[in-house]
Amino acid sequence: MKLLLDTHIWLWYSLGDERLPEEMMRAIAAPSNTRYISPMSLWETVLLTEKGKLNLPPDPYIWIDFNLKMLGAQEVPLLTVDPGLMDTPSLQLF
Repeated sequence: MKLLLDTHIWLWYSLGDERLPEEMMRAIAAPSNTRYISPMSLWETVLLTEKGKLNLPPDPYIWIDFNLKMLGAQEVPLLTVDPGLMDTPSLQLF
């Protein structure tokens, strides 16, 4: 299944926030699923750190890069040229 993670779902999962439902945690962790992150979520995460609402050491850029690699997530192009990516019944929005 393809998962497009919203900013707060991605951050909750990555930071171990207990507000994330168990079903979502399992879906995100499942190796058979493909995880996607919007560039807007990356931008929003940087803004949250700049406003002091989120602390991601050593800095948000290094944290984001490391987290995407560890999660095995792919950044979705802002304007996707692959209609097959977004036009699929298996894409789940979280």
